[in-house]
Amino acid sequence: MPDAEPAPFAYPDTPNVRSHGPQDYLRYKAYKPWLRDEFVFRCVFCLTREVWYPSGHNAYHVEHLKPRSRAPHLTLDYQNMVYSCGDCNSFKQNKWPVLDPCRNAYGAHFRVNEDGTIEGLSVAGWRTIRFLRLDRDRLNEFRREKIYKIRTLWEWRHVPDMATNLKNELRYPSDLPKLNRRQPNSRRGEHRQLPLRTPPAW
Repeated sequence: MPDAEPAPFAYPDTPNVRSHGPQDYLRYKAYKPWLRDEFVFRCVFCLTREVWYPSGHNAYHVEHLKPRSRAPHLTLDYQNMVYSCGDCNSFKQNKWPVLDPCRNAYGAHFRVNEDGTIEGLSVAGWRTIRFLRLDRDRLNEFRREKIYKIRTLWEWRHVPDMATNLKNELRYPSDLPKLNRRQPNSRRGEHRQLPLRTPPAW
């Protein structure tokens, strides 16, 4: 259980530091298990979680920051890949430039308000919002409902059923990728069994 009220749509204040460095796959989709873990099982752009989709990770994609149409030589470059939900993937298409979450703290460029709306905090932030339609009505409504639901569960967390529901909202998926069975991971120099993660406090 988080120690503080969860903020499910709080963008990070620091750039993402990649934990993995896989290479030598022949298809970019083979990197998806690594990216799931890399970006904590949620869309890097809109922060929606796998566990909020009935189809889980099947609703998510390997997204190329610099589009394959513009930079085909980066198609298999792990540093050019992020984890994205299907909606953000379809809106992004071949748009460029989009902020790299591993070079930019997204929290410095946009934030989600209590009512589920999103606002840019920089020119690059507004551009990313526009490119990915992160301010679309359906997503605003989804965020608003999730914020309200999670806040309500948090306020009633002393009730066992509410506490269980809160954990389910914030949990990691049950089908964690077994990265130790995948080759190669050149950055770590070893292959590990992915441990069961603790639900984050956001």
